Amino acid sequence: MSGPFKITATFTQMKAPTHPEAYGIFVGGKDLDKESQTYGYLIVRGDGKYMIKHRAGAEAHTIADWTDLASMKKQDAAGKATNTVSFEVRADSVRAFVNGEQVKSWAGAYWTGSGYAGLRVNHNLDVHISDFAITPLK
Repeated sequence: MSGPFKITATFTQMKAPTHPEAYGIFVGGKDLDKESQTYGYLIVRGDGKYMIKHRAGAEAHTIADWTDLASMKKQDAAGKATNTVSFEVRADSVRAFVNGEQVKSWAGAYWTGSGYAGLRVNHNLDVHISDFAITPLK
């Protein structure tokens, strides 16, 4: 992806994993099949926390470490939880949202977010993904 765009997806964790696992979206994917790969991701997990990281080769830079968020839906007794995550990518900035609430933003000079975009789901998860969309912004 290039130019201003928004990527969004709604994830429903269907049952509790055996240990905390995360799911979400990624942007800025380049060289994904090489050691020099780069991308950024926003992930959430059933305990009501989110995290944002930027991967550059073998290094992963933490933009926001695991953080509690009141607007996140925590998994219920059956392990079910539904949350929507999104990035808005513009030339001058990138903004991250969970359930419509902006959780982080940074200057595009640090990380532009242009490149491949998609879904990220850790192992040992039973999740349903809906409303996945990548749309241009004006």
